[in-house]
Amino acid sequence: MTNQKILILGSDGSLGKELVAQFTDANISFIGANRQNFNFELDDEKIIQMLKDNNIYLILNCVAMIGLDNCNKDRKGALWANYYLPKKIANISKILNINFFHFSTDNVFSCIEKNYLYDMKIDM
Repeated sequence: MTNQKILILGSDGSLGKELVAQFTDANISFIGANRQNFNFELDDEKIIQMLKDNNIYLILNCVAMIGLDNCNKDRKGALWANYYLPKKIANISKILNINFFHFSTDNVFSCIEKNYLYDMKIDM
């Protein structure tokens, strides 16, 4: 397949900016997605169509909420960015047989309790 592209989610963050710079220097075809040019809360069908329309063969997820203070202040946002979005994109990637890489953050679990299964229910 010709003209295949990589999708960089979170292209305005620290890691995303570095990937954009490296891919630009290496002349690698990519699309950068950030809050200004992509609605990460789109329904699955719209995301699937966008991936197909742009011939995406690889998704690099650099979206994350970092900083324990930030995550504790905005638990809903942290859970969305660090759990729900990666899960959603992973499921879509599996459906379309697109490779998906997620760069994780340590700001998902509280680290206070050991051997505890987390099952947070937050209305999104």
